[in-house]
Amino acid sequence: MSTDILSLSHVTVAQRGPRQPGLTDLNLALASGTIVFVRIEHASDVLPLADVAQGLLTPDSGTVEFRGRNWARVRPGRAARMRGRIGRVFPENTWLSNLDLLENVVLRVRHNSLRRDSEIMDELAALAEALNVPMPGHSRPADLQADDSRAMQWLRALLGDPVLLVLEQPELGIAPGRAARFAERILAAAAEGAAVLWITGSRATLEHPGFREAGHFAMQGDRVIPDVEEK
Repeated sequence: MSTDILSLSHVTVAQRGPRQPGLTDLNLALASGTIVFVRIEHASDVLPLADVAQGLLTPDSGTVEFRGRNWARVRPGRAARMRGRIGRVFPENTWLSNLDLLENVVLRVRHNSLRRDSEIMDELAALAEALNVPMPGHSRPADLQADDSRAMQWLRALLGDPVLLVLEQPELGIAPGRAARFAERILAAAAEGAAVLWITGSRATLEHPGFREAGHFAMQGDRVIPDVEEK
């Protein structure tokens, strides 16, 4: 069984539409503590890579394994529990409208662990302080400003010590100072053993000194290639 947190072998996904590039024969492995960047050609591009990594989209060919298990062979109930160990930031808002903001942020951890609510709240408060963002309350997600909504996604993704972080342009629309705090927390999560897959269209993000030792790749059409511009 593979020791990688995430492994993609010869993965191909057809292009789904404009600004939705596909993937061709992608081989990528993320071990514990690894950070890998994939730079997209246009900020408006939406890659299937995040959905494939999380087992939400089955590739046309190739295999995707999370912690040594092939997503295609995992039953739905077990797959849902496995996703409980994955934190994700989406390029757009993905809040459940029937839940308030706090309920949305803690949903994954509440449903995939046996931790007491008081323990979850303590961790959430510490994360909010580290990121210099307000604690989520009982307001509706629709009432949030765009940058605050993105910051709440950070909290949701990082809460509960996920083993894999899948980040789709998490810095989008965020002030540089605020984004720097998020970058520092991602570095800390990787140091604690999380694997990080970060899809970005921002060169400023890639210039953070802490990311010099990360894996750097770029999209060229539907292929993921080494990002020589970042070396």
